[in-house]
Amino acid sequence: MKQCPNGHRFPDSLASCPVCAKDNELKTVFAASTAAVSPVRSPAPPPATPFLERDSDVSKTVFLGPGDSVPKIHLAGWLVLLDIDGIPIDSYNLFNRRMTIGRSGTNDIVLTDDAVSAVHCAIEVQNGKFVIHDNDSSNKTIVDGIPVTTISLEDQSIIKLGRSHFKIRYAS
Repeated sequence: MKQCPNGHRFPDSLASCPVCAKDNELKTVFAASTAAVSPVRSPAPPPATPFLERDSDVSKTVFLGPGDSVPKIHLAGWLVLLDIDGIPIDSYNLFNRRMTIGRSGTNDIVLTDDAVSAVHCAIEVQNGKFVIHDNDSSNKTIVDGIPVTTISLEDQSIIKLGRSHFKIRYAS
């Protein structure tokens, strides 16, 4: 392998660097084409149209400024998947927004357990605590051994969804 002064490597069978040759060819073509091009003038801006209040949606528009607060998404904890012996084998991040859990690919947390409903349940943060909501799932949402519809979760709570067992962990 040969190397040109510009650092390109090329096969010994070639007399000169093909990269440099192509670069020089493009520079020559570009220089020739720009010399023949006349300057392009921008078209005049369109005439200003008067603002018509009746045609606008300004009254329906919400303007956010620097003083307005937009909630920030941050990590609030984890949903830790447990094996049959209660040993953690995987985890899912939980954020400070409503997150759905189920078999369907549209969920925030997708499970492959066929005993889990398409949209089994949702977890959200309310007043600094995780709250789980069952979505009328076939096999129910079970927290610490009790079937629930909506319940606030403590750190280390055990959640059973279908055949899957999880432990809830709060971020510090």
